[in-house]
Amino acid sequence: MPFTFVAFVVGTLSLTGIPPFSGFFSKDSILAAALDHGWYGQLLWIAGMAGTFLTGLYASRLFFIVFWGEPSPFVREHLMASSHAHAREGHPSHNGHETHEHAGEGPFSMTATVGLLTVLAAIGGFLQFAEVWTPVSDWLAQVAPPLVEATGVQEAISSVLAVLLGLAGLGIGWSIYGARTSEAPRVAWLQTLLERKFYFDELYDAAFYRPSVWVAHALGRWIERPLVFGSVRELSEGLRELGLGTGRLQTGLVRTYALAIAASLAVVTVVFVAVR
Repeated sequence: MPFTFVAFVVGTLSLTGIPPFSGFFSKDSILAAALDHGWYGQLLWIAGMAGTFLTGLYASRLFFIVFWGEPSPFVREHLMASSHAHAREGHPSHNGHETHEHAGEGPFSMTATVGLLTVLAAIGGFLQFAEVWTPVSDWLAQVAPPLVEATGVQEAISSVLAVLLGLAGLGIGWSIYGARTSEAPRVAWLQTLLERKFYFDELYDAAFYRPSVWVAHALGRWIERPLVFGSVRELSEGLRELGLGTGRLQTGLVRTYALAIAASLAVVTVVFVAVR
């Protein structure tokens, strides 16, 4: 798949921000604009620089695994099953790899789109070059003036560091996934760091999950059970006793009701006389 290979190379280099591909012009201008936007912009600039390194790393990993790597066990199993199926149907196959009319490059409807994007990724950045020629931003400035205008020094610093970090990501990706010799340099701690996603899950667990679980258990043990559940239990028991006490007054005997009425009238009479 030579066409796909070339398009993938151009896309990888452009995505990483390597000159003279379009990603170099767009990414560096964004980073330089962030650098000129206060302290929080500088934090975003640092995050963007780290992202540039990671972009080169994961893009090179994808490239080397797809085009230079060996088929995974899943792919081997799939190819072997396809080979056996074709053998039963009387179709030829070679070395377990399926041979059919769709092998190789995709149809024109797909390659044409990829080819157009490849050309734009290769030369599209030359439409505007910060601090050199800016026809696009000058044309848009009439209706959408820029909110931030980075200086030439900020542009230069962002460009140099972004390219160096992108190349470092590509180089480390090659050393881990692309080199096929036993003498290839291996960065075991970095590979572990990347495979563990910078220990983000562990940090999230320590910073959010475990404290949340502890607070939930603490509230359940010291607030919910003694106060909420205890209050509900005491209230229900009180209402139950009140109901039982009220039920004892309902004897069904006329003399009991007559005594209650007489006692009530006596109380009302005493209160009336006392008030008068």
